[in-house]
Amino acid sequence: MINKQSLIGKISLLREQFNVSIEKHLQQYGAPDLQPCHGSILSALYRNNGKLQMKDIPPLIHRTKSTVNSLVENLEKKGYICKVPCPLDGRCSFVELTEKGRSFQENFWIISEQVNAQIWQGFSEEESSIFMLWLTRIMNNMEKKN
Repeated sequence: MINKQSLIGKISLLREQFNVSIEKHLQQYGAPDLQPCHGSILSALYRNNGKLQMKDIPPLIHRTKSTVNSLVENLEKKGYICKVPCPLDGRCSFVELTEKGRSFQENFWIISEQVNAQIWQGFSEEESSIFMLWLTRIMNNMEKKN
């Protein structure tokens, strides 16, 4: 019988393992200044032609506004993105990829493919689909309580 109490510990350990793997890939592909947590912002920008309104990012990547602000500030300091004021409304701003951010895009997707291949190694399509359904159900359960 599986100890259901160990789920949180396993997820925590898995997160650490993901981070170590991603950090190794980032080193290998010449981006040691990036951290795994930057991936969600970069991915969102890469999927949206390199530009998003700041207010649209938190719901897109399922993070709080303050977390996104911190990540954006960090990526801006590292030169991957820049914040640009909205020309029509000074209260809003856009986040755009810089040349450095755009030039990393190909390596970003290579790293993503390699990490995903490692994660799903030995799983059938059916097993992967079922696992993702269960994981989504757990996430939905947690959102209901928060």
